[in-house]
Amino acid sequence: MCALAMREPPATGEPKSRRHPAREALGNILIGARFVFFNTRVRLLLLCAILFDSLVRLFLTFGSNYYRLIEIPEFVNGLLGSFYALLGFLAASIARSMSARLSPTHVFCVLAALVFTGLLGLCLATPIWGVWVVIPFGLAMPMVSYFVSSYLNQWTDSAVRATILSFRGMALNIGYAIAGIGFASLTSSIRASGSFTSEDAIFGKALISLPVAFALGWVALTLVAWRSRGKISATSDNSCQ
Repeated sequence: MCALAMREPPATGEPKSRRHPAREALGNILIGARFVFFNTRVRLLLLCAILFDSLVRLFLTFGSNYYRLIEIPEFVNGLLGSFYALLGFLAASIARSMSARLSPTHVFCVLAALVFTGLLGLCLATPIWGVWVVIPFGLAMPMVSYFVSSYLNQWTDSAVRATILSFRGMALNIGYAIAGIGFASLTSSIRASGSFTSEDAIFGKALISLPVAFALGWVALTLVAWRSRGKISATSDNSCQ
């Protein structure tokens, strides 16, 4: 009801568009898609977001399995979830400080170290004490969201900014789906091999794939960024046309 009651403000300085609203929206989508796929630094930013977000969200999905693996009582899951959410308040203040002091490259190097540390901690699966991995993930996830949105807002024109942010959401969901399917396929292949009979053992064996996948993805992105550094510099002052 609120949305239906909204009215566009009268246009100032520009003639009112005579195009059909649906065609205009489709045009914005095509402009946004071209900008995402052909702007080097935006493309790299979204690829970094996909790499970080998909693996951390994968942990959030199977968090209860991990807690069971490290012998955490099930009644503690709710407390851990609350603690994870509270870390977002700390992450906000850290993110503001980092944005004022660090370049985007340095920001994502810090976030990569944070996520990689947590993923390595998953592989250790230390009984009880392995719960510490909640801290790096709880800090990294809101900071990734903050910085990706912040940089996209800075690097895109306001006319298609909402469209670009929609592309971000779609890209993150596709990345999460691919990561989930890959992890499920790996656990199925380990189970089919017959080497492990316990579900917890199968799950623990599959965890090593997460830091390996992250490391390979980060190395690949670093190489692409290094080879594209000239294009990134050339487009650093451009807005979405």
